[in-house]
Amino acid sequence: MVEEVGIRFKLWKGWNVVGWMQKAGKPDFSGLRFLIAEDNPLYADLMMELLALRHATVYHASNGMEAVRMLRERIYDAVLMDVRMPGMDGYETTKAIRALDSTQNGQVPVFAMTASTDERDKRSALEAGMNAFLTKPLEMAAFDEALGEALPAYVG
Repeated sequence: MVEEVGIRFKLWKGWNVVGWMQKAGKPDFSGLRFLIAEDNPLYADLMMELLALRHATVYHASNGMEAVRMLRERIYDAVLMDVRMPGMDGYETTKAIRALDSTQNGQVPVFAMTASTDERDKRSALEAGMNAFLTKPLEMAAFDEALGEALPAYVG
């Protein structure tokens, strides 16, 4: 499976997927459910496959409204949220998530994902209720650190 992912995504926007996957053996996300809210199907597929390599169960919402609907129907351990989606963007979606009852994922960790490195975007993400701000392409070390802070019992 690693070779297949490497072949399919090897040079996506210059991202070193092979280097990312060499680190994919740790930590093990067995038992964790992730929701990826991402309108770009290529990036969504990439994230789903890479998290699956760490034994996570991964679900995909292609827009904010779908993400909120899915969060009402199933419990997730974390959400990776694209900030710039058409319609309901990542900020609005996170605010809607935070308005959910805690038994419906109202407190689920939400990680902003964006290509922007602008400090205003980072502030906006945190003000919307996101737990961390991660830039695309996703740096594995930054993701592991943010996830470790949000879910310390699962990430070692």
